[in-house]
Amino acid sequence: RAEHEKPRQGRASGGRAGAYVLETLLGRSGQSEVYRGYHKNGGVPAAIKLLPPLDRVSLERVFHDAKVAAGASPHIVDVYGHGIAEDRSPYLAHELLEGHDLAWHLRRRPQLDEEAALELLGQLATAIDSAHREGVVHGRINPSAVFFDESVAGGVWKLLDFGLGHATSLVEAVCRTAPGCAVRSLAPEQVTNATTSMRSDIHALGLIAYRVLTGAPAYCGEDASASLRSLAHAAPPRPSSLADLHPDVDCALALALAKNPTERLSSARELRDALRDALRGNLAPALRERGMLLLAAMG
Repeated sequence: RAEHEKPRQGRASGGRAGAYVLETLLGRSGQSEVYRGYHKNGGVPAAIKLLPPLDRVSLERVFHDAKVAAGASPHIVDVYGHGIAEDRSPYLAHELLEGHDLAWHLRRRPQLDEEAALELLGQLATAIDSAHREGVVHGRINPSAVFFDESVAGGVWKLLDFGLGHATSLVEAVCRTAPGCAVRSLAPEQVTNATTSMRSDIHALGLIAYRVLTGAPAYCGEDASASLRSLAHAAPPRPSSLADLHPDVDCALALALAKNPTERLSSARELRDALRDALRGNLAPALRERGMLLLAAMG
């Protein structure tokens, strides 16, 4: 799935993961592999993600968060089951989606129009806030974890990989998206002191909003280390300097990408609504003032 490779045989093809028979390899993501499979009894197709080895506590957290999040929103991929495959790999079985992830779409269309961007952000906000109400934080939201499912009439955006933030190292989370641009999912606190909270997911949604509205990633550097330093200590270029956007958008995204988590907007829906108003030049005065103070502080 992650790289949208053509289906082919993988090391686990023909094997079993609980009640699921593994068929062709759909793709790889870090140390994980995703297979097309089917339930041995009903033949129901599924996507089976084989995970890297994890300690017991991390594995229980992955399984718990993935299952709880799946029931929270139709914009989160449904999880059918989990367990240990016959090759001893932990696995998650989830619905088999048709289409491509946001990373694929952005390689073909780097910038979305405002209506399409707000639709994407609105559906992601629903997923994120629903999971947060259940006490589940994603921690690794990035374009590869956002999937446009074409099996539904008109298509629908779905958020994948809940729970896998506990199985992903910092190195794996830094994925190169363009020459010199490495950061696409992390919040400053995840880099500086390895903490993740609900506000980290707001930051991640802000990075996606920045990317789809400007056509460029928020943070760039000559290499991954430089990009991480920029994320932790520098301000990204103002969005209105990169695209034809109202300056209110600068303020709204400043409230999503604040270095201090407590200065960020409190929910994904609040961010989506602020961006909707900002694109019209109608950001609430209190939010505009807060955003301008953050922009001034960062220079």
